Amino acid sequence: MSVKLYGTAGSPNVRGAMLGLAEKGVEYEFVSLMPPAWKTPEHLARNPFGKVPVLEHDGFEVFETQAILRYLDQTFPGPALQPTNAREGAWAHPGAALGSSEWSRQPSSASRPTWNGSTRPCPWHVAALRRLSL
Repeated sequence: MSVKLYGTAGSPNVRGAMLGLAEKGVEYEFVSLMPPAWKTPEHLARNPFGKVPVLEHDGFEVFETQAILRYLDQTFPGPALQPTNAREGAWAHPGAALGSSEWSRQPSSASRPTWNGSTRPCPWHVAALRRLSL
């Protein structure tokens, strides 16, 4: 069983895929790709958007971190990476999106969420986080 992960080690999205592979105990080969290698014809054949990460498993390729994590969860034994309860699962994906969207764009996001350049937290994110109990 051959597993390769294409990406840039410093990328948060690639690190998410790496964490999923580690949690599942999957041995894999990391293929380091730095820009501009993302836009080569060879990589565009893996991911037409020219981004990373891309997971290759026995000739099957999947891109985008959330799709990779779902694939790992359904393909490999080990701890579940996502909730199996429908109601918990419905809130898992918005929670992951919140963690990787608005707040990760600002250097101060770890200590103080920002919204549209202000120091006020985004009201929609606050409401969602309260619902998620984060």
